[in-house]
Amino acid sequence: MKKRVSGLIALFFVVGLISGCAFIAEKTRGKTGVGGGLITGGVASLTITGPTRGSVGEVVTFEAQGYDSRAAAIKRPGAVNPEWSIENSASGKLNSKKGRKVTMKCLAPGVVTIVAKQGKAEEAMTMIEIK
Repeated sequence: MKKRVSGLIALFFVVGLISGCAFIAEKTRGKTGVGGGLITGGVASLTITGPTRGSVGEVVTFEAQGYDSRAAAIKRPGAVNPEWSIENSASGKLNSKKGRKVTMKCLAPGVVTIVAKQGKAEEAMTMIEIK
């Protein structure tokens, strides 16, 4: 009889332990964004932050922010690593083509469209006017 009671108590303990770990993991994921891309399939969309105006000769910085399918910001280091491209390369030149942040040198007056794309995520675009 003691053996059955001990087995039943051990079973309840294991079930409680597993449930508690799952509950804590879900609460932590919701607050910190850790695992957002891992659990929901990666980067679903991107946004770009950076200036909308620049001067010839100036170096400007653009940064991509990734969001998962639940629209939660992805905060895991290295998870957001888009490829960058520009239209109108006569007016601006990117110093790198990959990474969360890129810099662009403003070469000549005009409007430059900057595009960030990562995997199956919707591409993000922004424009900068160079004077």
